[in-house]
Order: sequence, then C-alpha cells, then structure tokens
Amino acid sequence: MSWVPRFPEVKANLGLSNGEFGTYLSLGSVGAVIAMLSSGHFVHKLGAKPVLIISTLSMCLSISLIVHLQSTPIFIVANMIIF
Repeated sequence: MSWVPRFPEVKANLGLSNGEFGTYLSLGSVGAVIAMLSSGHFVHKLGAKPVLIISTLSMCLSISLIVHLQSTPIFIVANMIIF
C-alpha cells in the first residue's frame, strides 16, 4: 500500500483510463492466488531459506520498479509479484 499515493502518476505513465488501471490493479490478486498454490511446492523442493530470499528480493525489486514503468504487460507482471 506504500505506492497508493502514486497511483495517478503510475496511471499517467502507462496512459490508462480509470477502468483499465483498476482492472490491471485487480489482476494483482491473481498473483496472490498463484503464489499460494505454488509456494508450498517450492519450499518442499528448495527449502524455506532460498524461497524467502528470492521472494523478498523479487518483491523489493517490483515495488521499486512499478512506479517507473511505461509498459502495461510488465506492469501487470510486477503487480502480480507484489501481491
């Protein structure tokens, strides 16, 4: 939620309408469902420590990247990683 105040800036960078931006934001919940379904398998195969390190790094990178994006497909993927 730390990037919520920057929603107007992100929406302007992507050139989206309110409806499109809302739809793309709601796609972040798909990323949460995918993470819930797959994280147990990854922890079982790789162990908890590598999964925690990879997930933490990917979330930090996505949060810092998302406010500078100008490509909608990359924004959708980064938004899914954040959620």
